[in-house]
Amino acid sequence: MATIEDLKGWFARDIKFAEWDENVELDESDPNSAVIRFYTATNEYALKIVPREEGIPRLNCTVRSRKPRAGMPAASPRPLMRNPQFPNRLNERTWKRLLGAIVGFELVRVHRREKAAKTAELEGPGGSEPASGEEEGASST
Repeated sequence: MATIEDLKGWFARDIKFAEWDENVELDESDPNSAVIRFYTATNEYALKIVPREEGIPRLNCTVRSRKPRAGMPAASPRPLMRNPQFPNRLNERTWKRLLGAIVGFELVRVHRREKAAKTAELEGPGGSEPASGEEEGASST
């Protein structure tokens, strides 16, 4: 049965350039659960640990954008790993799956030069964007 101390050990082992005491917020105000929060530049991750009758704590993880959309009061949390109705067992395997899910969630698409060049070729002269050195709306006389 894994504990918060186990999580601290996995965090120290697997997360480089961060420390539990500086980068993790632990809320144990509810006697029936503990919530662990950590943040990236754009998201907040909340791991809720709930003890179960069989003695194996369960982990439910959500992600919420730290920047709400325009016109919205606050972003709502979304499940990160799977259906929150069936929380994952708190163990090292789940921890590794969680790290993979966070990395996958945080990755951004790389825009490749070849693709941009091919798009410019297809658009041809007079495409949707002005050629370099020209300004929009400028006329050539």
